Amino acid sequence: MKNKNEIICINHVPGYMMIDISNALAEEYKTVYLLAGEIRKRSKDLAKNVRWIKIPKYNPKNTLSRLFTWVIATIRIFFFVLFKSRKVHLFITTNPPFGVFLPLLLKNRYTILVYDIYPDVLYEYKMLNKNHFIVKWWEKVNVKVLDNAYRLITIGEGMKSKISSYVSPDKIEIISCWTDSEFLKPVPKSKNKFIVDNKFEGKFLVLYSGNLGVTHDVEILVYLAELSKRNNLHFIIIGEGDKKRFIADLIQERKLSNIDLLSWQPVEMLPFSLSAADIAVVTLGTGASLMSVPSKLYDTMAVGSPLLIISEPEAEMARIVEDHNIGRSFQNGQLEEMLDFIYELMDNSETYLNFRENALAASKHFTPYNAKSFKAINKNM
Repeated sequence: MKNKNEIICINHVPGYMMIDISNALAEEYKTVYLLAGEIRKRSKDLAKNVRWIKIPKYNPKNTLSRLFTWVIATIRIFFFVLFKSRKVHLFITTNPPFGVFLPLLLKNRYTILVYDIYPDVLYEYKMLNKNHFIVKWWEKVNVKVLDNAYRLITIGEGMKSKISSYVSPDKIEIISCWTDSEFLKPVPKSKNKFIVDNKFEGKFLVLYSGNLGVTHDVEILVYLAELSKRNNLHFIIIGEGDKKRFIADLIQERKLSNIDLLSWQPVEMLPFSLSAADIAVVTLGTGASLMSVPSKLYDTMAVGSPLLIISEPEAEMARIVEDHNIGRSFQNGQLEEMLDFIYELMDNSETYLNFRENALAASKHFTPYNAKSFKAINKNM
């Protein structure tokens, strides 16, 4: 029975996890307002009492377009909340990053879900100097806003450790990410449309599927393809982003025929493209891997792919892979070691199957049921 009236959820580009969270909250609230520029749906729809309020769409074309859409989206969110009610609880995610500034201007009670840690991302990627006045001001805002949150939630131990520089770790809850385990399941190669359509039969496939942004060291797959001496080993990169032109040029310059660069696949093809991977690659550049956990990590578990992680050793996703024994993690300069790992799985079916079975077992810990942990946000009110 719904015992609360309304809640406002803020996420610039919600995907399946935000849909699950919104639907879980819809079991308690009469109306859930989801403020978003677009909704990237897989197999589930929003509940009937979740109302999508459109804000300006996120434009990832370049740094300026990102900044502009973050600003205008945050302004639109501010005025919606301002004219709605100061009694409505806010569920704020760090997408857009400027959403954490809203509690400075509004009196609503709020919960914050930290996906990415700003301004840390800005100076880790040398967008701003660590001593820049904007960084220093933002850090002070974090101390105040995070400490005053009704609930402060993040997605892993590594993220909690980073956030603890702003607020007591006792304040921080961890709710792990998950994947749509009903939508993403293993597909046998013999029935895999993605493999057949792209003529990848008989190949051992190493696949990256995701954003090709500046925080992703995806070009490493090109260097691995160049080093590879095995005819049946093939690399695939699927995605869009700032680095796509750079990666395409690298492939062309090196005249490589053992790697393909493909555009985003239709949503309905995702179970097939992800299941095609004999090894799935998940990567974040130095710095970013400490402040984020890519959702594709959980997608690859659901289809049973062994993982090759490229990150810093202390990164959250490296810890997850080690804890569940579903692959190995490397730093971005360890090309020979990565290739040796790939060859090991090509040559040793027992090791390969062990990683695969472990990945499927681990995926059972990261299911949509995790979304239920976001309920009862106003439990003490």
